[in-house]
Amino acid sequence: MTKKEKVNKVFRFEEIYNEQEHSLELDTYNALTLEGKKLTFQNFDFSDIAELIFRDNLEITRIKEDSSDGDSRFYEMPTTIEKITSKAVPNESDSQQLCLISEIEEIVFKNCILNALKINKDKNSKIKKATMSKSIAKGKFEILKKNMECLNLTGSTFEDFVDFTGTTFKNTVSFKNTIFEAGAAFVKCKFKGKTNFRYTSFEEKTFFNEAECSQEINLETATFYKDVDFLKIKTEVANRETARKIKNSFEKQNNIIEANKFYELEMKKREDELDNEIKEKRDLKTFTDYIIFKLHGISSNHSQDPVLPIIWIFSISFFYLTYIQINLQDYSFGDWLFFHSVNVMGILITLSLFYKKCGISHICKIFYVGVLQLYYLKFISDCSYASIFNAVADKINPFGKLGKDITFEMLIFKITIAYLIYQFIVSVRQNTRRS
Repeated sequence: MTKKEKVNKVFRFEEIYNEQEHSLELDTYNALTLEGKKLTFQNFDFSDIAELIFRDNLEITRIKEDSSDGDSRFYEMPTTIEKITSKAVPNESDSQQLCLISEIEEIVFKNCILNALKINKDKNSKIKKATMSKSIAKGKFEILKKNMECLNLTGSTFEDFVDFTGTTFKNTVSFKNTIFEAGAAFVKCKFKGKTNFRYTSFEEKTFFNEAECSQEINLETATFYKDVDFLKIKTEVANRETARKIKNSFEKQNNIIEANKFYELEMKKREDELDNEIKEKRDLKTFTDYIIFKLHGISSNHSQDPVLPIIWIFSISFFYLTYIQINLQDYSFGDWLFFHSVNVMGILITLSLFYKKCGISHICKIFYVGVLQLYYLKFISDCSYASIFNAVADKINPFGKLGKDITFEMLIFKITIAYLIYQFIVSVRQNTRRS
């Protein structure tokens, strides 16, 4: 047989099954290979096998034909396989046991056609890795409530439902160019390593309910043709597109609270993109987008935090009133410069406190604005607290006193306050809208 004929040959279960020993035999064409604890099936057509179940043994349900009475009838015949033996030899007693099925740690299917395939939890089963490449599963594919090291599906098609409910994947989960025609369930799965769905298509409803991802999940090139359920998922996202897809799924279900969480992640990833773009492009449009986006994040956490604009309003009002009071006092140039420097330093500290990545709580921010800035303003102006708050209330109105005597500083202040009031309204709306 030529090399080309070996490659193109399609193998069937009967060619590797030793019925007397209830074992799988390694064949002469390397279609069934055993490397350590790794079992590989290559170029097999398991169409006549209704189901393969990997437990502490391999349970196979064969489809057999009975035509003894003249009519063809098909029936299922269960078979249990417990070991792997050496290549077929003329004398059965010379066959050598190589490995027990319960000792197999990795299974690989390359260019195979299968019906149902199940990898079930069993205290004696040691299967930790599964790979399927350029294969077709016509029946249900299940990995249920089992600890797996990794799962790799490449260029494969699953025509029936795929169920990984309750499975923990300790390392990489990689799907590439894979099609799920009847949907899939990742319910309560735990992904400890990287999880990547590259160019993977889900043609029916898919479930990620209560899934937990210790590392980022990547759905950027995944395609969902029907609804996806991400309810109670716990994950970080690898990119902005992944966050957008999860957010859109919640929005379709009118689950606005969960949608807002992933909108925030979407904005964080957009911020990371702008950080890279500003270093590479350095043009006016990129710089403008960068500044606007940063201001939006610092002022209201991208319309997700209605408390932030309120704190900002009081902080900037105290800063502006302090600026006015310093100019009204009869200070020497040195004192004037010193007090203004302290005021500017205060607003810089405010910026650092309000930067959303710093992790400072709102209580600390309110303490700084309400105590330190207020105390400094009282020290400069020597006014009562009531007078200060009345002045703040007067200045906060962005439409008040817009006459001929308006100064440039007052104009900037009014615009800033108007912007912050707008951010407060949008943030409240974003977190209370129904649809």
